[in-house]
Amino acid sequence: MASRDQFFVREKQLAPLAPASRLLDPSPPSPCLSLELAQFGVDGWVIDHLLSPAECGRIVRACTATGFSFWDPEGRCDASTYLRTCDTLEFDGEDLCDEIWRRLKPFLPEQSKLNESDERWQHDLNGNWESRGLNTHLLVNRYMSGGHFAPHADGSVQLSFDRRSLYTVLIYLNDCDDGGQTQLIKGEQSASTVEVDSKGVAKPETVVYAVKPQTGRCLVYWHQTLHAGAPVGEKVTKFTMRTDVMYERNPAACVTPEDHEAYELIRRAATLEASGQAMEALPLLQQAAKMSAVIAKAYRLS
Repeated sequence: MASRDQFFVREKQLAPLAPASRLLDPSPPSPCLSLELAQFGVDGWVIDHLLSPAECGRIVRACTATGFSFWDPEGRCDASTYLRTCDTLEFDGEDLCDEIWRRLKPFLPEQSKLNESDERWQHDLNGNWESRGLNTHLLVNRYMSGGHFAPHADGSVQLSFDRRSLYTVLIYLNDCDDGGQTQLIKGEQSASTVEVDSKGVAKPETVVYAVKPQTGRCLVYWHQTLHAGAPVGEKVTKFTMRTDVMYERNPAACVTPEDHEAYELIRRAATLEASGQAMEALPLLQQAAKMSAVIAKAYRLS
């Protein structure tokens, strides 16, 4: 079993925002489970009072003092604003995440067992996954008036073949009395999206539940849950903080040096494919398939 330090090795080094002792209350609030989303066909939960109003206020002020920037580093264009209109700030918050996880952990399953009978199952997710804490890479979002996020599903943070995130953790840092709900959607992305005022928004009939932003409220959901951020109303700003629940497969599936090397080839191939270099990626996939039967099966290379 990997140690905590091994598990949380990050590829991207981020500066801390502020010590957790300056952001959190000496006496923590009392979180409570507000809603289980299974009744809407969604694998997730709503937990209220995970952070206190004072804690949320300190985080917002610290982020504002540090400074936000538009979410797309390439800048604003029709494509980026169609998808999302918000400003973001990323920071490393290991101590902050340790305390948030201590509060959140009692409400979440310690294990996720995935096999072919589970609708969440994918070839590379087969096995028993045990929770290991939160991703310490935190993302704070600021949605100004009109800010939105088109229907989408979240990606996974993959530290290795056997260590990755499975659930998104979204914490609302303030009340949003006009718009800004997180809309949970059933259906395909393309069929659930309509263009309104040059923005991609969710079709109302596809929304099975909408979570209202409330200070200190936390929404947890399976990464592949289709969801959207409804446009924020006039003269309103919405702040959220996002991270992930990290898991480790036990027993590990990737155990030999060849398995690990093959997985790294898969990651390199994925990077090439994402940059439009599919032909350059093909030899890496072929090499990975020959090197590891585990990886070949997981990524359907044979």
